[in-house]
Amino acid sequence: MDHQRVFYIFFGAWVVLGAASYLFFTRYRNAAVKTAVWPFYLAGIGLVFLAFIFLQGVRGTMLYIAAAATGVIMCLNYAFNGFCERCGAMVPKRSAVCPKCGEKRK
Repeated sequence: MDHQRVFYIFFGAWVVLGAASYLFFTRYRNAAVKTAVWPFYLAGIGLVFLAFIFLQGVRGTMLYIAAAATGVIMCLNYAFNGFCERCGAMVPKRSAVCPKCGEKRK
């Protein structure tokens, strides 16, 4: 598969995933469901990104570096972000209050 076609497929998938995640994470208020979906979402985004890199012809050491960097970014996103129990907004886990509704975090 040529690189330009791979790019268009990746770009289309990225737009669809971005729009779907925007709608889900901004409109849906249930923090428990968001918390359950969050790791799968991060893994899916990471796999799409790594598939794009692989299909672009990156192999060997660079692919391993990209996989490690993607894994670190996914883990950091998971570790440092949570959701407000009251309004469902994404909130840094270290934050004392929700920036959207002002609810005190546990």
